[in-house]
Amino acid sequence: MVFRDGLKLVLAGLVAVLGLFIARSNAPLITTQHIGLGVFLLAVGYGLLMVKRHFDRTLSP
Repeated sequence: MVFRDGLKLVLAGLVAVLGLFIARSNAPLITTQHIGLGVFLLAVGYGLLMVKRHFDRTLSP
């Protein structure tokens, strides 16, 4: 895996954790939990997409 791709994956993981912290906070915003969970799901989905692309590049003939 290229260093740049690994760094993107680590950053996506940090964004996912940040999304969980946003969802956990009880701020008086209308949809803090929904925004935090949405950020978490998008970051996890992006990480899975990066893993898929990596295997597609390395395992294709």
